[in-house]
Amino acid sequence: MDAQERVIRVTFPSRIWERQAWNFLKKHRDWVANRWSSIPPAIHFENGVSIPVLGKNLELRFTGEELTGKGRGKVQKKGRLLLVPGGPDDRDRYLREWLKAQLREELERLVSSLTRRIGRKVTSISLRDMRTRWGSCSSKGRLTFTWRLVFAPPAVLHYMVVHEMAHLREMNHGVHFWEIVERLCPRHETHRKWLKQHGDQLHRYQI
Repeated sequence: MDAQERVIRVTFPSRIWERQAWNFLKKHRDWVANRWSSIPPAIHFENGVSIPVLGKNLELRFTGEELTGKGRGKVQKKGRLLLVPGGPDDRDRYLREWLKAQLREELERLVSSLTRRIGRKVTSISLRDMRTRWGSCSSKGRLTFTWRLVFAPPAVLHYMVVHEMAHLREMNHGVHFWEIVERLCPRHETHRKWLKQHGDQLHRYQI
């Protein structure tokens, strides 16, 4: 079930007849219905909508201004208001880019504060719109996160950075890996549980 696109996808081996797959789906329709009803409703970015940004709720205001030059696409935060310029074709892109910039800045701060404690260097930080995982770490020190973590509580974001940076020392999920995570994020189990229970909420924002 894709919480972002609001669709149900059925995947089955090529050796299975499509009719068999449909029969299987019908047999488990109650489970499917329960899972579908548990997906939080979509939130569309409109005037007056409140969105969480790194732990702070901000109210959207689409100004409709067509800015040019250095001011083009400049989103402004004024108190609890988030002023987004541009017409219907541009404003979502401006807002998405602003959200990514806020997340990147916070990620860079967290990575910098953890580098000495981890004892390994991060070579790059990338943001993507991943749907099946929250982050990843390569053996060359490249960190990748879903940009939708900008909507997560700060403590959860901190845990995700710790989790991926711990892979710089241990490229597995063995005992030594979790010892590193425990040392740097003692409440990691709480934050992992939050992602399992509420992770779908990060995909409910339709932008």
